[in-house]
Amino acid sequence: MPSRPSVLGAAGSPRPIHLSALTQWLPYVGYFVAGAAFAGIVVRRGQALLLALAAAALLAFGIWEYGVSPAFPAVRALLPVTYTSVVTAGATIAIFLLAQRLFSGRVGPMAGKVWRTLSDASFGVFLVHFAILIAVRMLLPDFARAATSSIVAAVLLWLAVVTVSFAVSLTARRIPFVRRVF
Repeated sequence: MPSRPSVLGAAGSPRPIHLSALTQWLPYVGYFVAGAAFAGIVVRRGQALLLALAAAALLAFGIWEYGVSPAFPAVRALLPVTYTSVVTAGATIAIFLLAQRLFSGRVGPMAGKVWRTLSDASFGVFLVHFAILIAVRMLLPDFARAATSSIVAAVLLWLAVVTVSFAVSLTARRIPFVRRVF
């Protein structure tokens, strides 16, 4: 399904969606709903092969589109390269189902407990990661600038944000009343 703002923008009548700090999370709720809907589904081998091919094709298409989008504005308007696009959502769901297939029955009780804890904390990570990223950019501007041109710095920035986000989320889940949000 194309994004109306991107189609209208390509047609010369831009209608941007303005999200505030209080509404910026709304487009991502679908990922958590999809995760709950697909939780526990273990696909068969043939289905897994098809999902792997679909995920690879969708990811390749997204990368291709991102690189050539100036030459194909209609494609960019109909299938915008965003975190919530049909292409990204399809690849994400396929990868989620593949991961469930891969780890189903192969994770021991201790590892299962760790995965469950991290999974339960993921919504909290989603809630705080952007604020932590902004804080890192403000506190360490040289490091943040380096992350835009160095793959090593970008990976280190990602690792730092993810680690701190999980620490905040796991800590918040231990505080009465606060845990209801996290």
